[in-house]
Amino acid sequence: MEKGKKQASKTNLLAADLYSCYQTAVSNIVLSVVVLLTLEFMTPLFKYTPNAILSAIIISAVIRLVDYEAAILIWKIDKFDFVACMGAFFGVVFVSVEIRLLSAVSTTIINA
Repeated sequence: MEKGKKQASKTNLLAADLYSCYQTAVSNIVLSVVVLLTLEFMTPLFKYTPNAILSAIIISAVIRLVDYEAAILIWKIDKFDFVACMGAFFGVVFVSVEIRLLSAVSTTIINA
């Protein structure tokens, strides 16, 4: 459960930081505290919510974080890096975060 909270807090913090207009260190601290408090006190409220609804909420929040233009640019620059990027993306989505990112980084290091 703690691992899921850590990952959720990172994703929520990234999404909230991306759409906030503040750029100072104090705003990042305040944002971190607000996200932490929200996760701490509102997580039990979602205990009986169906997983499909929770998945839809997460997908609608994270879909704006995907940078299609960067993927197209990587495709134009280096096809092997694009394959490593897509392998990491689909591996993280469908398999495991740690294992897939480790394999993507190692294939990129081998290519260099």
